[in-house]
Amino acid sequence: IRIANGGVTIENSAIRFSNDSGISIVSNAYGEFIIVDNTLSYNAKGIHTETFNDVLITNNTINNNQQVGIYCKRSPDIINNKIFNNGSYGIQCDQNSTPSIIGNSVYGHTTSGIYGDRASPVIEFNIIFENSRGCWLAGGNNVTIANNTIFENSRWGITASGSLNITGNIISGNTDVGIYLSS
Repeated sequence: IRIANGGVTIENSAIRFSNDSGISIVSNAYGEFIIVDNTLSYNAKGIHTETFNDVLITNNTINNNQQVGIYCKRSPDIINNKIFNNGSYGIQCDQNSTPSIIGNSVYGHTTSGIYGDRASPVIEFNIIFENSRGCWLAGGNNVTIANNTIFENSRWGITASGSLNITGNIISGNTDVGIYLSS
């Protein structure tokens, strides 16, 4: 499904076997977008969003996509989803995006549960486990990682650089390091 105009709700659907994204919201789209109570499986990417506008991704099951569960270049609200066994990343945020990632279960990814490259997400109240890295954030500004449970990742619980606020997390049983900070 490719969406170019707002005022759209996608609800209670099973979206599978797309060669690109199960749902794609393009950069020139305008208006409000709500993606709720869907299952997105066996696509290249579960959800791909590039719009500046209001995007709410909530209460979805996003699993077994080849590359990434959710890919964002802007600022969606990603709330209360179950995101698991998607190729490299559960959630990937790029190019100065500022998403709110709240209350999700993120597990079973080969590179990182949540990844940000020059992104500044707010990551709160998530359960992040059994990934290679729980959270991997490179070069973001004002990144918040708060009140998450991050455990049993095969490398690091959190690896990050940039301007960070890490507070109130439970981090345990990660194979290499709980929190690894670099410059």
